[in-house]
Amino acid sequence: MKTVERQVRIFLSSPGDVAEERARAQRVAERLGGLIDGVEIEIFRWEVGRYYSAHTDFQSQIAPPDSFDLVVGIFWSRVGSPLPEGFPTMEGGRPYPSGTAFEVLRAMEHRRGEGAGRPDVLVYRKTAPVPLPVGDAGAREACAAALGALDDFMAEWFADPVAGFRAAFLPFEDPAGFEALFEENLRAWLVQNRRVGPERAWRIEERGSPFRGLLPFEAEHRDAFFGRRADIERARERLKDAAAEGCGFLLIEGASGSGKSSLARAGLLPRLSDITQGLRRAICAPGTTPLDALAAALFDALPELSEGDFPGSFAGEREILR
Repeated sequence: MKTVERQVRIFLSSPGDVAEERARAQRVAERLGGLIDGVEIEIFRWEVGRYYSAHTDFQSQIAPPDSFDLVVGIFWSRVGSPLPEGFPTMEGGRPYPSGTAFEVLRAMEHRRGEGAGRPDVLVYRKTAPVPLPVGDAGAREACAAALGALDDFMAEWFADPVAGFRAAFLPFEDPAGFEALFEENLRAWLVQNRRVGPERAWRIEERGSPFRGLLPFEAEHRDAFFGRRADIERARERLKDAAAEGCGFLLIEGASGSGKSSLARAGLLPRLSDITQGLRRAICAPGTTPLDALAAALFDALPELSEGDFPGSFAGEREILR
């Protein structure tokens, strides 16, 4: 069984002091997208994969948060950057405290006022101590003022010692704690919002038997390759972490027949292709002439190599590899 294909769009809103938490949220979305069949999770992060033209301000070029399924707000030491003059105000004419505040409050207003059923809004606040500059009194005062402004914002819209809770938010201590909490919350949201449902994964009458015998599972068998999702996501995350450190290499080892080739071919490679469009793969068995095998696989995966210095020949490439 697998789940019905559904897309979930998440708007990530926060000031820049929680950059690691923003990356962790992306990590959770990618992980759950791989672990749960039929669910495609897209996270909108203003700082990734987009450009902003100088003809207007940043906020005007960011997608409206109320058009998403889920808005996630993360706060720690400040409420965010001020909005430009002339930007729409709150009811009563008061300006929004920041761009992040506008995004979160606008999503809450839309959900409450228009009865659209979306977006759901999850708000998190980091409780770790905020570091203050030691040698610069002015910078220290500015940090303290920014923290005070965030405290005022949270007290007005979410909770204060006198009025109690006005809207729900969740505290966390550090990035790892946020990642675990957000994954738990997102899993629950997917279930409660019926973004998962049963469907046949492999139609034998259309695709034949998925049984491979002693042969490895290939990319076209990914829908019948069960039981290795956690291994696939662990391998993907380790490869991503290695690439971030400048060495995009992953070694999969195990006993003969334990499923190493199937894990790579039917699990990891298709999963990477889901995330990175246009990804190409070169698969080779070393045999008695490993460099020849690798050169042949590269020529097959990268046909433009035949237009280079060694058209139709592996000799030059073999020497380069050597």
